Amino acid sequence: MSKPLIMVIDTRTGTLSDAASTYALFQESAADLSVTLDIHRAAADAIIPIVALAASHRELLGVILLRSPEDPVPSRELEHYFEKTDFPVVELFLNSRGQHRRIDKPEADRKIIRTIYGRRERGVFWSIHFLLHANDYPYETLAYGTLDSQIGDLMLPAGAGPHPVVMLIHGGFWRDGYYRDSMHGIAADLAKKGIAVWNIEYRRVGESGGGFPESHRDVLLALNQLQELAKAHPLDLERVAVVGHSAGGYLSVWASSIPQGSLAEIMPEPQVPVRLGISLAGVTDLDEAYKHGGGEEAATHFLKSAAEDPSLRQALSVGYLHYAADTELILAHGSLDVYVPVELSEYTYEILQQRGIPAELLIFPDTDHNEFVDPASKEWQTIADRVVGALKKR
Repeated sequence: MSKPLIMVIDTRTGTLSDAASTYALFQESAADLSVTLDIHRAAADAIIPIVALAASHRELLGVILLRSPEDPVPSRELEHYFEKTDFPVVELFLNSRGQHRRIDKPEADRKIIRTIYGRRERGVFWSIHFLLHANDYPYETLAYGTLDSQIGDLMLPAGAGPHPVVMLIHGGFWRDGYYRDSMHGIAADLAKKGIAVWNIEYRRVGESGGGFPESHRDVLLALNQLQELAKAHPLDLERVAVVGHSAGGYLSVWASSIPQGSLAEIMPEPQVPVRLGISLAGVTDLDEAYKHGGGEEAATHFLKSAAEDPSLRQALSVGYLHYAADTELILAHGSLDVYVPVELSEYTYEILQQRGIPAELLIFPDTDHNEFVDPASKEWQTIADRVVGALKKR
């Protein structure tokens, strides 16, 4: 079987040596994701012949537009070149997108379906990853609040339902520039297994205004929104799980908890009971993450003023949260994780055990960080089996 084909059109100005190093990153990521790349370089206003070539490839998955924030051509103008094509297009800015618009959801009159920016070299991997799974399963983007980041993608499985539901929460150091595209592949996999999926966005550190307490509020608001979604869609709110990856692994177990004391006073009251909360390679202990400063001090920026309060840092950490008696917790982690140390999950598990809170620790040997969001990986399939097993039970 031939590998899927993705075309990369580099419209940036710069030296060939700079371009060559970026192309090497593309080829490395393509090999990891089993994709074939066709890379071209042209000015933004001279890509018509390349677009025509892309349209001639019957097996083309989509196009990545590699762009610079200084590029004077707006995305709306670039889209005219793709009007007669039927493949998805993703914009990739390795760093800032400058003044260019961030496209976060499909729109009827737009050919560019997503803007990926601010992830530096990681953006190369995630742009390919998103195109690889962009058409895996149909979804509808819906709001759970009035802000731009208070949206989610709803996937409904085949059949009349009512369907069990998984709310997915993405990672990315809680920073703007990372968003729910990383979870699209496993969302589609769950939908194919008969699970409804609510793959949410939330406010993150940066221009969207996230961190504590805004991000914490958003995930609870998104969970509560399932009550409204269930009025129009066949969802079974007695069978709900929350699954998150990396920084979202923390938020998934937070959303599975019941805020107490002063936290309850500033948070929405949880309205939807959670049967299963799963952290995948999660930053489960904010206090330890703050002390060690990983991810360029991601926990410090996420906590904001709470970073200066040791008791609050601890109260917000997974091991010290409060859970309903029938909520099951799973902490899954790879032994070779280079982004989030496995010791965070191990330490959190020990605290939960000491407090008598039922939880399970799953350590995957020879596993790094992103295997958990690859729908074809054995790690994800192990987790998916646990989710299906827990939620298919009445």
